[in-house]
Formats: sequence, structure tokens, C-alpha cells
Amino acid sequence: MILSAAFCLDRPLTASGRSSVIVVRLGSPKVFVGVLDLNEANWQPIVHSDRLVLVTFWAPWCGPCRHLHPTIETLNQHFGRKILFARINVDENPQICSQMDVHTIPQMILFHAGRECGRLIGLQSEQVITRMLYRILE
Repeated sequence: MILSAAFCLDRPLTASGRSSVIVVRLGSPKVFVGVLDLNEANWQPIVHSDRLVLVTFWAPWCGPCRHLHPTIETLNQHFGRKILFARINVDENPQICSQMDVHTIPQMILFHAGRECGRLIGLQSEQVITRMLYRILE
């Protein structure tokens, strides 16, 4: 499930009139279900939140990116309470890609409070991504 949304710790915000936001209350704070689509408007609030955020840089024409998406969905089901999963289209957001030094896709960057905690470049297996996530969570 792909959602277009902005993330704020105390309230969800819809972005650019796309699909509606699904919010599930798991205690506090509110938590989104699904992978969020990022853009320049919602990039800052999401990556600077106090949750871990795994951002996948992708493009619709990229075969490895499309192949990676089901893996990210599976990881979201497993880690969704601890890590926010998001993706950003590199064709639509070139300034963010330049700022983050992303020249190859797919690429995944893990953030906490706006700081990069980990990076994986290229198509990675679920086991490799899981290892990185557990290493950061410990």
C-alpha cells in the first residue's frame, strides 16, 4: 500500500491532493500504515522526526527499484511500529537527491532526527536490509 502524506508527530497531513491517509492509533503517537511518498513539501518534517525513517530513492522506470518495493512492504509489516518507511521519486525531486548525494538508484538511507544513520546502494536482499535495521535498533 502506497500513501501520499506528510508526517508530523502529533498530526497527519495530506499532501498534494493524492490518496487519503490511513492512520492507525497504536497508543501514542499516531502511526501511519504503508509506505509514504515523499516530496520537497513533506521531506523536512518526516526525516527530522524523532522516529527512525528509512527512505528509498527510486524511479518508476527503474526495474531494480520496482523489484525492491515488495521487500520494503514486507519490512514495513515487520518493523512498522519502530521505523517509518518512505520513498522519494528521484525524477520529481532532483534537489533532494543532490542534497543527499544520491546518484544511483535504488538507494536507501536511514535517518534519525535528520541525521543519516545508514545507507545501502543498489538492489539489496531482505536479509541485508534487515541486518542494517537491527544494527541501528540495538
